[in-house]
Amino acid sequence: MWLPDLAHVQGAQTGRMSDWVGSGQYYFDSAVSGGRMSFVLKPGDSLTEIFAAEMSRFASAAIETSVGIARPGMPKSTAWLFIQTYYSAFYAAHSILRSVGISATNFRRVDCQKADLVAELLGFSEEPINAAQFKCEYRSVSQRLDCNKASGKGIHEQFWRIFDGFLQSASSNVLQNDALPVEDTQDIFYRLDQIRSVLRSHGYNDGNWLSSIRNEVTYTQQHETWFPYGRSRKDCDMLFKLQKEWRNEPEKIHLRTDASDDPAKFVIACAFLVSLSISIVKDMGSRGIPRKSFLRSGALQLLNQTSER
Repeated sequence: MWLPDLAHVQGAQTGRMSDWVGSGQYYFDSAVSGGRMSFVLKPGDSLTEIFAAEMSRFASAAIETSVGIARPGMPKSTAWLFIQTYYSAFYAAHSILRSVGISATNFRRVDCQKADLVAELLGFSEEPINAAQFKCEYRSVSQRLDCNKASGKGIHEQFWRIFDGFLQSASSNVLQNDALPVEDTQDIFYRLDQIRSVLRSHGYNDGNWLSSIRNEVTYTQQHETWFPYGRSRKDCDMLFKLQKEWRNEPEKIHLRTDASDDPAKFVIACAFLVSLSISIVKDMGSRGIPRKSFLRSGALQLLNQTSER
């Protein structure tokens, strides 16, 4: 499912999708509306390097956040464990999406104005483009970036709905892949189904359960994470230990899908997503040109620097 040629990108990459949208270096050959458009790349142009930059940058953010999670001076304080662990998973999921040529990108007003101008000059403007988050899929063969305004109430809810759709698609692709041994097919499908089940816990059918927990901890001080707490020292020790699971390979992480221990299920799910993003980074870095992969001056470099911590 990797974006074609992504593994062969070389050198440090710094591009951003929103900046490209604001550059106006593209054209349209179909109607552009407020929430839907298909950017057509100019001959010779490519977005692969931008996806490489964003994949590495988000993976690096996931690693840096995970490494930075430290036990506070108050042994039972777990609020920032939940918040930071959530963001590590959020960044990791962004990186995973970029690896397959999908981005959840916020179109700024200035970006939309430039795209509107291009569409108007070419006669394809139906209505102004909304400044919002868009799901963007890069079709490298046809040299198009198909963008649809994300649905949902907020940026995080919108993002996890996009990621949930990706997991569903990935599961289908696995089942249809005749090249995989049956045992591998079943195992991969099972793991994807597990993480999707966790993200959709307690009726959050858009896949934004992790975000709901983060919101409850941050804004209404739930889940016994703030003083006067309510969780035992032993349970707090266990949660901090589970957070470190991100350093393990994803197939060695035991996801919890039942509702008996939501805090542990939350922390393990976040660790799994970080681990999965790192696994993809390592795999992709090994398949490019040795020592020249864009990841070796990005996420892999950071991972090597933090491996001893």
